[in-house]
Amino acid sequence: MITVAASPAANGNPAQAGGTIEYWYDAAGNKLRKVVKESNSPAATGGMQAPDKTTDYTSGAVYENDTLQLMGHEEGRIRPLRGGTGQLTGFAFDYFLKDHLGNVRAPIAIGDYG
Repeated sequence: MITVAASPAANGNPAQAGGTIEYWYDAAGNKLRKVVKESNSPAATGGMQAPDKTTDYTSGAVYENDTLQLMGHEEGRIRPLRGGTGQLTGFAFDYFLKDHLGNVRAPIAIGDYG
């Protein structure tokens, strides 16, 4: 696990410091998880503790706080589409057009956007 300070202490005051970001990797160097912890200072969060944000990376899928955000595939990604209540309504397929060096030049979205 690697922990990185999100922002240094403001003017040397630890109470005004930002949160931290933790990265988790497996033995092969693959990123498994990122945890963003906001500052727990009541002044920084309006008297309330800010929630942590956890992003998990599993076999090409990316989950944010246990909610699927995208799945990668060889030519692009697949994104879940959700309705107003957060229920899964379908999937959008994004294909990436690349140049001769492999850099993405244009994404092309195909899917149900209704």
